[in-house]
Amino acid sequence: MLRHQLGELRRQVDRPEFTDADRSLLGAIAAALPRASRAGWLVTPDTLLRWRRRRIVGHWTQPQRPPGRPSTSAELRRLALRLAAENPTWRYRRIHGELRGLGHTIAASTIWQILNNAGIDPAPTRSKVPWSEFLRSQAAVACDFATIDSVTLRRFYLLFFIDIPTRTVYFAGITDHPTGVWVSQAARNLLVRYGHRLADARALVRDRGSQFIDAFDEIFRTEGCKVLKTPVRTPVPIQRSPNAGSAPFDASSSTAPSSGTATSSRGSSSTTSITTTRAGPTVHSTSDHPSPPTHQTSQIDTSKS
Repeated sequence: MLRHQLGELRRQVDRPEFTDADRSLLGAIAAALPRASRAGWLVTPDTLLRWRRRRIVGHWTQPQRPPGRPSTSAELRRLALRLAAENPTWRYRRIHGELRGLGHTIAASTIWQILNNAGIDPAPTRSKVPWSEFLRSQAAVACDFATIDSVTLRRFYLLFFIDIPTRTVYFAGITDHPTGVWVSQAARNLLVRYGHRLADARALVRDRGSQFIDAFDEIFRTEGCKVLKTPVRTPVPIQRSPNAGSAPFDASSSTAPSSGTATSSRGSSSTTSITTTRAGPTVHSTSDHPSPPTHQTSQIDTSKS
């Protein structure tokens, strides 16, 4: 009966498929049984030996890597393309630096090849960034004080904020004595009233005034803004040149102002000029009134001192 059932199975299955576990089990059983007991198996003894040789070779063969450097992962390619799309002004070396900062090991030439294969032009020839997109990338809020003098010459300080992308100015408050507590409360009132309009702001630009205390900065940090302080003593006032507004040079006058020459006069009766030379400063004095020759011209030699 068993032989009949096995015969039926052989007629239904043309060629059975064995897994590695089946081959291992049959090989272990065949090694434990004598050769005479292996008759009638689904495989021949030569097949069992071939399986064993194949398993030994596969166990001691090291995995081979294809020639060349390993290919870049698809996730890293998508990340490089995303950085290029979201930052049109970034060159491939800037993208390479950002990826290295995130912990990815990749060459700059590979970034260039990825962008080139995707049909993305280099940054200088890429599509120009519209003004609206540029302002959106520079999403920040700046704050400062403006002064207003009343009729009675009383000075008031007006605190205002300007949204850089939209160029909208928000009035925060006015007082004659701005303190850190007052400025912090004015910032809270501003966010309560106009917080929905400033939701896209990512930074706050302010100067280093003593009115902006830590509580003021913490209010904007909780809203996800980074506080950026302007450099010390900026903007720098424009200083006029010392020679600005001086009289034009007169070639006929020996006391005309020039570099290294200082001139002072008292009325029209006397003129004194100091000329600096390699030998030292020389003082020349000229007066309309007669004076002894020894006092008309005096020279001071400081080269020995």
